[in-house]
Amino acid sequence: GPSRCFALRDFKGSLIEFSYRKCVRGKDVNQRALFASACRNTVKSDIFQAKSRLMKNGVGLCEITGQQLLCEELDADHCDPYQFSVIIEGFLRSENIDAQTPLTKRDGNGLVQFEDDGLKERFRQFHHRLADVRLIARKHNRSRSRLTIDRAKSPLDLVSQLSTESCRVHF
Repeated sequence: GPSRCFALRDFKGSLIEFSYRKCVRGKDVNQRALFASACRNTVKSDIFQAKSRLMKNGVGLCEITGQQLLCEELDADHCDPYQFSVIIEGFLRSENIDAQTPLTKRDGNGLVQFEDDGLKERFRQFHHRLADVRLIARKHNRSRSRLTIDRAKSPLDLVSQLSTESCRVHF
């Protein structure tokens, strides 16, 4: 159907939708989305390195289909049960952070970063304790529904229960 917003593709091909009205009026800043962007940017180079370790001569194996694909056809995917959104939610809970609290800034390149380097480093360490990364075909990764925390009993559950999935790289 007709859209009431604009969309851009980022350098990875992800679609980013935005409303020019919200941009002009300066309303509806989604602090949770900015926090998630800062988290993603914090571990971006770590994820790239994990993906590189899983590749051989520019080719990798999709864990879902078993197909050998080129690097640009593959994404590094966070394995269940700790998909990236779950790791972010666990970090928010473990740090007792209200997701609507502004904790980010844009750097000189326009990337969303944490204002506090200590918070940035704590997220990186939290991510490394929980994240297992595998390669999957980009088309499968883009179509997967994102999991959310199923009302985790406590934030410590996320820290204490490391994934036992048969994934390829654990930080």
